[in-house]
Amino acid sequence: MEEFDPLDDLDSLFENEESYVNLSQQNNILIIGSRGKFHTIKKVLSNSLEKYNIFQKDTLDEAIVLLLQELFAIVVIDNDREDINAVSVSRVVRINHPLARVVVISKKRGSRLIANIINHGSVDAFLSYPLKENYVSNLFAEQLAKHEITKMLSSFVSQPPKLSKASYLLLDPTLTFADETQPVKFVGVMIIWKSVPRYTKFFEDILAKDEILFAGYLSGVSMLGRELLATKDPLREINFGGVSVILRFHDDLQVSIFIRNLTRHNFENAEIIITDMIDEIIRDNLKDIAQFDLIKDDAYNNIVAITGKLEASNQIEKIEPEIKTEVSDNNEVLLFGIDKASQDRLVKYFAKKSDIQITNTTNHSDAIKFLNSHHCGVLLLDSNLPEDAGDPLFFAEHAKEINPSIQVVFRARDRRASSPLIFALNSGFVNFLIPYKLSRKQTLEWSKKAMEKSLEISMQSKSGESIDQALDQAAIARTMIRGNVKQYDVDDIPELHGIFIFRDVTPIFQVFWEYQNSKIEFDEEMMAGLVSSLDAVGGEMFVEAESIGALELGGAKIIVQHSEDIKIAFFVKHVDPNTSVVINKFVSEVAIQIFKIIADENRQIDSYKIRARFDTLCNRMRSEFNEKFSI
Repeated sequence: MEEFDPLDDLDSLFENEESYVNLSQQNNILIIGSRGKFHTIKKVLSNSLEKYNIFQKDTLDEAIVLLLQELFAIVVIDNDREDINAVSVSRVVRINHPLARVVVISKKRGSRLIANIINHGSVDAFLSYPLKENYVSNLFAEQLAKHEITKMLSSFVSQPPKLSKASYLLLDPTLTFADETQPVKFVGVMIIWKSVPRYTKFFEDILAKDEILFAGYLSGVSMLGRELLATKDPLREINFGGVSVILRFHDDLQVSIFIRNLTRHNFENAEIIITDMIDEIIRDNLKDIAQFDLIKDDAYNNIVAITGKLEASNQIEKIEPEIKTEVSDNNEVLLFGIDKASQDRLVKYFAKKSDIQITNTTNHSDAIKFLNSHHCGVLLLDSNLPEDAGDPLFFAEHAKEINPSIQVVFRARDRRASSPLIFALNSGFVNFLIPYKLSRKQTLEWSKKAMEKSLEISMQSKSGESIDQALDQAAIARTMIRGNVKQYDVDDIPELHGIFIFRDVTPIFQVFWEYQNSKIEFDEEMMAGLVSSLDAVGGEMFVEAESIGALELGGAKIIVQHSEDIKIAFFVKHVDPNTSVVINKFVSEVAIQIFKIIADENRQIDSYKIRARFDTLCNRMRSEFNEKFSI
């Protein structure tokens, strides 16, 4: 492989350097050090597929001025200059350019130098001088790719996709989202055939009045729901605040399921259980339900067994996932290697001298299981591992995939061999380097430093603050994404179809907009009657009086806001788990404004003036809604 030595004068190779420089490009490289190395690197990279803009400054002062003026993807520090301390300069560069990849170039390559760079510097790669052309080209291409990846990750978490949970929290940190793992609680079921209750079962006392009366209510509002829309779509969900009722139909069969803790986040899991139950009822018992006023004993017992599965599902404990996805305190240490006796001595010392929780293993499978099931902040990794574990750097990479904030302390058995240490540094997976036979006291001190770093990354990932100036942007961004990858999922675009205001059962004002040639049309008095009836049902039928909060009808979510005898219904389509929280807050704020307009006019709602104010407010609300939820 061809090697390049310093050349005295290569200016003739680049007669017009200014024409080569283009600051609009992102591939800017700054070399801090000798002009000879600058020309050598420039010649090597001139044959690269990537096109680089390469700058050189002799002194640190000159370099800092340029660092404050321009952006650089890669900064190369010449460690052979007596007036330049590569470790100190690397930290200065990192503060000014957190995203830049820092490369140290040096004729020296001793193990002490490499260990010092890893432990005390902020360096991403090391280059031995003289240079090997292919190696240099590959290293710079790799560092440039890592720079772009870090930049994209940082941008992704700083400016998350619109219509994602993360984007809403960025705009409004006060939003409270439901726990996605919170299980629903089934509290009852009713089976109705042609408006006649055939079976009712409640697992707790939620009703203040007769179950048969409630079944009649539900049948009535279900029939009314079918008559409201031209599409004959049935009423599918009623939210009474503390209790939700899910309604499902099959011909003349109506099944109503009563649920607590139902949110848009856990609805999908509840729907699976409900669908399985209804399919089983239809398959095994529909004939008996349809033909006999009094269900036969065998069929009745079968229905009891089927619906009993709802109550049984309440007893299923929430199982923790094998992989811990939420960000934690990262307060545990894993020691992994092949020397069990040495490990045991170190574990005893840690237990005696600190409160750090340390676990040791010589088994590859156990090590992986531990990382998956514990919030491990530090990995003490021996350079010699069991055969089935493979290369220790591959294991370090796997550990960082599981927990990006974990700090890898590499325990090198032979610190005199510098090549493996350079490879460890250039891999990007080693955060600290210590000798395998370092004293237990010093090993504990390095573990504490690593733990502090891990906790710092973890805290920054949870703070919600911008990471633009953070020194460990890649680790922080990966930790944020790993902590809750679902919060970056993009929901469907919600559509505000209309607003309907009424007093008791009397319509007052309505405005509806057309989307994709579709417009919600219904009998206004019937809609007012339906919502008012449901409100009365909630107030009369439950032990704890419940007001109507929302219902699902005709593919739209109808969100209801109350103030005395005035009700406002907001018709919204495509309400997903994350958008539901933002939509509910938005319509609540609009409802307050509408109620204030009514109060300002002394509740004289029939006047032309108040209708004009409604028009203005609703049209402005629609514009704000579309702006908030547009992509």
